[in-house]
Amino acid sequence: MATYRCTVSYVESPDSFYVSPLENQEVWEKILMDIQNPSTSLDLVEVGNICISEQGGLWSRCKIEQVSSNTGEVRVFFIDHGSRETKPVSSLMKLETHRNTPGLVRRVGLAGIQPLQGEVWSDESLETFKELVDIDGGTTFQVTPQTQDKDGYKVIMVDEEGMNMRDVLVELDQARFELEVIESEPRMDEIVSMDRSIVDGDQVIFLNCGDSLNKIYVIKKLDRDHLNGELTTLNLKLEFFPVNLDNIPVLGGYVACPSDNDRIFRGRIENIFTEEMLAEVFLIDEGLNKIISWKELIPIPDGLFSSEGYAQMVLLKDVPSREALQFSREISTLANQEIIYTVHISGDKVILSSQDFNLNTKISAIAYFESKIMDTVGNNFSDLDPGIYEVVLLSNASTSLFYVSTKELINRWIEKISRLTEESLKTESTSKGLKAEPGDLVLVSSGGTWCRALVKKCQDLNIIQVLLVDIGVEDEFSITEIRPLPASLQQERFTSIPCVLQGSENLEPWETENLDVFNRIGFNTELRVEILGKIGWRNIVRFVNL
Repeated sequence: MATYRCTVSYVESPDSFYVSPLENQEVWEKILMDIQNPSTSLDLVEVGNICISEQGGLWSRCKIEQVSSNTGEVRVFFIDHGSRETKPVSSLMKLETHRNTPGLVRRVGLAGIQPLQGEVWSDESLETFKELVDIDGGTTFQVTPQTQDKDGYKVIMVDEEGMNMRDVLVELDQARFELEVIESEPRMDEIVSMDRSIVDGDQVIFLNCGDSLNKIYVIKKLDRDHLNGELTTLNLKLEFFPVNLDNIPVLGGYVACPSDNDRIFRGRIENIFTEEMLAEVFLIDEGLNKIISWKELIPIPDGLFSSEGYAQMVLLKDVPSREALQFSREISTLANQEIIYTVHISGDKVILSSQDFNLNTKISAIAYFESKIMDTVGNNFSDLDPGIYEVVLLSNASTSLFYVSTKELINRWIEKISRLTEESLKTESTSKGLKAEPGDLVLVSSGGTWCRALVKKCQDLNIIQVLLVDIGVEDEFSITEIRPLPASLQQERFTSIPCVLQGSENLEPWETENLDVFNRIGFNTELRVEILGKIGWRNIVRFVNL
């Protein structure tokens, strides 16, 4: 399931709360507007019925969960908010519109944490978490699903300033980390269970990465032939079942998805986008998520779903757990090849090797490629001898890598860059296209100021990801926005000074840790630091006045 932005509407605990995706905002506003003047009392009061009830002074959609004949009350769940309330039957009204629109909130929980003591969250932890997520207050978060269980997705949730809510709770002594567990894909009771466990010596094909580079989906070589036969049979059987393409997809339902070459894919619906009439589908035989139009989805009737997905997740040995999405372009070149790998089991991890190369090594090389780029240009950054200095915090990445500079260096750069005229830059126009490769230095305009940029990745033919080396900030630019670096600036050292906080020297530059200390400081803040030495191209520092 893809990353999305949301607000938090209701909290039961840090591992069970409801979020409202921003993409549903317009739908929610329309529903709210359309149901504010109900005229008909509810005539059918039974569990599962969708109706409307007052909540916080507004009429809201709700689902009846319990009915008490003794008290004349019902327990309702507000499907667009996530909260539950007990209401008199007489207060319920009939829902005239939007009956078929699914609830707009999602139940999630923070991944990788558990109560500080025992299995129950303390009142203090609950209150702290509610304050952090700003219930119904409008604070937006970026949510990245990790695993799924019967209660919904376990997620990584980061606020607008880059603070990971899981890490913040742990730092505040309101939670503790739990060990990472890789779980098998959820199964339906009617699916035939087959023993497809990966064992030493198996031959497999690499399909796709999961959410991180070290979690990949593979299919056994022998299973591929079984799969092709099973899909052919399913395709023939589906021809005898009428399909209503106007039906709203069911979350968690299994569907067939046609492809360009008349082959079908089997998938499980992970998310529904009502307004756009789209669904996010996990292709269970490919290990891949896709956004597909409702009209392309064919529900698979009961009895035709003969086996669970053939794609199996394995954990690669000696491969960093970096987010896979940012390396999708590079990974696709490996996954699109029909290469057979032999499995070598090492504890709970695997090593995959073909006749020509080791897949673990290949993927690790991709993960560390940008670090190698930084190693190459590391000597171009400004440097300070050991001692105490007044500096300006330029960026707040993490304790393993952040950037500072001195006022003297900043003023020197402003003076030098001000000599560049628009006319001279126009002569270097890229209207015909400027080729940029990872490791190249180019010139870009950021916030009205020209900055040197180190190309780290080419996202596609038109977009490049860069590090603005004079201010220590990463950004993306269109290829048409970049300019060749003038010769007068090519030998000038970068204005920024890369640093690692004392105590984090053992972390790689890309490993994020303890953002909270920087969120308290804020960028462009003047600090007093002590330079203690160097590790590679990073300066080891400690804060003197914090």
